Amino acid sequence: MSVRVNELSITITNLNNDKRRLEGDLANLQAELEEALIARRAADDRADRAQAEVNRLAEELRQVRPKTYY
Repeated sequence: MSVRVNELSITITNLNNDKRRLEGDLANLQAELEEALIARRAADDRADRAQAEVNRLAEELRQVRPKTYY
């Protein structure tokens, strides 16, 4: 019986170690995901500003182009 108890204790210790490692991995992945989401939002904002600038320049071009091009 003592051998079985020792085996189970080792198994429990190993499982607890695995659990701590997996919890650390999960925390790291969550942090990476949050960083990626922040970077995506920033990229979306830059894209929106660039599109607004393109629209503004296109309108400016339409206004300065001679009417004969239409």
